Amino acid sequence: MKNMFGLHHGYTYITSYFGYRGLPTAGATTYHAGVDIGAPEGSKFIAICDGTITFADFLGGGGYTITLTNDNMKVTYCHVLLMVLLLVHICI
Repeated sequence: MKNMFGLHHGYTYITSYFGYRGLPTAGATTYHAGVDIGAPEGSKFIAICDGTITFADFLGGGGYTITLTNDNMKVTYCHVLLMVLLLVHICI
């Protein structure tokens, strides 16, 4: 069963909150416009809403990233496996 974050098996541990934070790599303070939920590498995830894939590429600190957009929200999945990103490109 998936949870509100789109991850299976109850992964709900928030590794980084919305708002100002220290950059993990440089230690500088920046604004983080999202919430990071940690899960083991290779964990399955499912989109939490219907929408259109508006971005599927490498995004600097976000690594391989997929963004899903609809009329009400934008959901971005960062640090996805390259294989997942390649499959998205085949399907769109």
